[in-house]
Amino acid sequence: PDIIRRIKSFPTEMRKRVMGQERQIDDLANMLRRKSMNWSTRVVITQIGTSGNGKTELGKSIAEVLYGTRDAAFKISGVN
Repeated sequence: PDIIRRIKSFPTEMRKRVMGQERQIDDLANMLRRKSMNWSTRVVITQIGTSGNGKTELGKSIAEVLYGTRDAAFKISGVN
């Protein structure tokens, strides 16, 4: 299936879009590979950190690589 192909190419595609997040990309790729063995559970990716370190861009890039659109991601901000 298409999602399996996208998971396999995930690290390469993410590195084209996001710079300086190699460890995060590797961790996400490993999680997605494990997830592909058991689709009965959901995947929730939570990113916490200071403003300006690429959390939103990483999330939108994940959505684009896996689902073909950046709109598949959503952001919940804790800023008042």
